[in-house]
Amino acid sequence: MEIRGESLKEIMRRLLLLTFLLGALWLYFTTHFEPYLKVQLVDFEADQRTMRQWTEEQKTLAQLPLEEYVAETTKGRVTVVEGPQWEDFFQKVQHSFLARRAVEGWEHRVNDPFSNDTTLYWLFFHSDEVPWTYLEDSLPFEDRSYLKLGQSADYLMVYQSKPYEIRGIGDTVSEIPTGFAYPYRTYSPWLILIGLFSYIVLPWPRSRPTKVTLFRSRQILLDLFSVIFFLFFFSLPLFIIGGAVEAATRYFFFSLLFWSLAVLAGIMVFYAVYYGVFRVIVHRESLQIMTLTGKHTISYDDIDYIQQARLIPPKWLLWGTKASALFGSNPAQSARIVGSALLLESSKNGGLHIRTKEGSSYYIWYTDQVGNVIFKNFDILLHQLEGRSIEVVTEAVTLSAFFPPLRK
Repeated sequence: MEIRGESLKEIMRRLLLLTFLLGALWLYFTTHFEPYLKVQLVDFEADQRTMRQWTEEQKTLAQLPLEEYVAETTKGRVTVVEGPQWEDFFQKVQHSFLARRAVEGWEHRVNDPFSNDTTLYWLFFHSDEVPWTYLEDSLPFEDRSYLKLGQSADYLMVYQSKPYEIRGIGDTVSEIPTGFAYPYRTYSPWLILIGLFSYIVLPWPRSRPTKVTLFRSRQILLDLFSVIFFLFFFSLPLFIIGGAVEAATRYFFFSLLFWSLAVLAGIMVFYAVYYGVFRVIVHRESLQIMTLTGKHTISYDDIDYIQQARLIPPKWLLWGTKASALFGSNPAQSARIVGSALLLESSKNGGLHIRTKEGSSYYIWYTDQVGNVIFKNFDILLHQLEGRSIEVVTEAVTLSAFFPPLRK
């Protein structure tokens, strides 16, 4: 039961890490494109004083009393609003423009904080937010209108726009603030922390002298590298398109090109999970191999022979890598591709082949491509096998595969 519990925890450790990081990435690019309104504080007295007088109409407006100027400017475009919620709203807008920065809680409604332009031109709101829902679509689209607070002289200029739409691949959300377009980005860091926290805090398997497992440092590197590799390809269309929902709907077939590569990278995640679960328990009369497919018990009396195994890359991968050098953009790039192919051709993993009398083969790949042992307590396993009257085949068996087989 202990081994099953350990296996479940190791599976959950990696699935939680991947799920929360994937969720953080998705929320980071999730857009909220609804009809929105741009609001600006109006100072009619300053506007009349500084207005240009190039036309007769402008000259006439400049000479009018302030009340008549306001009435002429807002004629037919004023909506009178009343109530505590509107009073609070007007007060927050006034404080924001007078202080040239948004009041607390409205930071996402103004110009991006990384922009060089720090002038507060507009405040942005969605039409489905309170108190805008009380207006019941009375404001025109794509046109200027005004809000007047009761019998006071307070006015706000409002410009209502249709939902923002990503216009194509490579488009950037520039017309509205980033925090307004991507309202869930503030949750992404928390999901990342939860994913890393669950990966670290879940109890790690206890080490025993008779338990052969991947070195902890190698397992962590394998986990992180495989997850990052998967997220890299998964996130590319989100970065290019600029929206998660848009990538999964309007530009789905474009995203599918990268997500297909993410599926291939997911095989690395699978092997990270596999080696997280994989362990060999050395008992006095048998070996117990724990994998994702379950527990395999091999009695020493049932072993026919053992021998060294070598894993080399498949020929199609070698030829494909060499052939890609023909399409290099310059000789230097082609030379680098050929060099990578030669390194790939010379690489090999070392393993132990255990052949049972019933014809089953088990492989324990205990070295990396340069010959370093990657399993802790592997010498205990070798010592136990050497102490038994088991035939040792001196000639190594060579396997060609993209991923190391574990059982045949």
